[in-house]
Amino acid sequence: MKLKQIPEDFVVKEIYDLDKLRKKQSIGEEVYYFILKKKNYTLNRAMENISKIFLISQKNVHFAGMKDRQGVTTQLISIINAANIEENVEKFNPNYNGLNLEKIGKFPARLNLGDNIGNEFRIVIRDLEEKEIVNAKKRIKEISDEGIPNYFDSQRFGFGDKNPVIGKYLIRGDFKKAFFHILTAIPEENQKKEHREFVDYIEENWEKIVYENRWKEVLDKIPFWLKEEINMINYVRKYENNFLGAINLLHKKIRTMYVNSYQSYLFNETIKYLISIGKFKEYSELPLVSFRTKLAGDWGKYVQQLMSQDGINLESFKMLKSPTIRPKEIIRQTRIQINSFKILSEDKDELNLGKTKMILSFGLDKGSYATNVVKEIFN
Repeated sequence: MKLKQIPEDFVVKEIYDLDKLRKKQSIGEEVYYFILKKKNYTLNRAMENISKIFLISQKNVHFAGMKDRQGVTTQLISIINAANIEENVEKFNPNYNGLNLEKIGKFPARLNLGDNIGNEFRIVIRDLEEKEIVNAKKRIKEISDEGIPNYFDSQRFGFGDKNPVIGKYLIRGDFKKAFFHILTAIPEENQKKEHREFVDYIEENWEKIVYENRWKEVLDKIPFWLKEEINMINYVRKYENNFLGAINLLHKKIRTMYVNSYQSYLFNETIKYLISIGKFKEYSELPLVSFRTKLAGDWGKYVQQLMSQDGINLESFKMLKSPTIRPKEIIRQTRIQINSFKILSEDKDELNLGKTKMILSFGLDKGSYATNVVKEIFN
């Protein structure tokens, strides 16, 4: 089984309610909404390019939900205080292969995380044998009726699963270690030689770099396309290892994502634990832990154990040194319910000789991962 063999194999369309968004309370600034279509782009990279063309801070670009890099995705974004909109859209679209903006209009307030309703998916599964297809059809019926565990998937955890590690150190207030892991996050696949060499250099020389102020040497070695990392390195060079200040240069949503990723790690591990002790069905929902969370029962004891291993307690989540990204307690369903599940077709796989491809479509509520559905179908 192969998933995302080409970008067009994974198509995501965000679902939103524009009428509801038009009723939001005004923030007193000009806010315009756009449909962003991207292909093989991280959302963060797309936002960087938007801010360059519109000559605005990246902090003025907002979205309702993260979307995969690998695939073709369509979603809503908002831009605050954008000028020369038509001109900039005309400039933007031909300038970036794989990105397209379409203006929707003026709205009273920016988008916030969670303002979307859900997502619709069209997914091509390739390189299938007949046995896999037969088993998949049986499994589809089961999960359509019962749903599946609502894990956060790998997109949440970043390159090399670094996001929850960065989040852990932000929660602990250890900004030096958080900064180190931001610099050393690297894709597991399609690594570029220059990037791998840079990460190896940082890992081998980190303490000397920090204590001997070798940031100029770091700037000489870093790949030119790591723009945000370069900005942060320039900051710690200028402001004597002020790692918190450097990290704060990142968009607030990126910093928040790191913290949320640690919450997601705790949630996933708790579901695995409850399944292992046969008590998963007793819990229809669980919290993403914050300093207000009341830890109780089997799941609470297990979360306490996980946090203790990481040098964290509930008080740590107050994040007194970086309160703007203090996480909230969010209640999350423990099980995914899949909407309008269809097998659209089964055909010869033109990319894998002698194999079959299956095309699926379905909808999920916001915060649920289509890749989890595919994993459950094909084991």
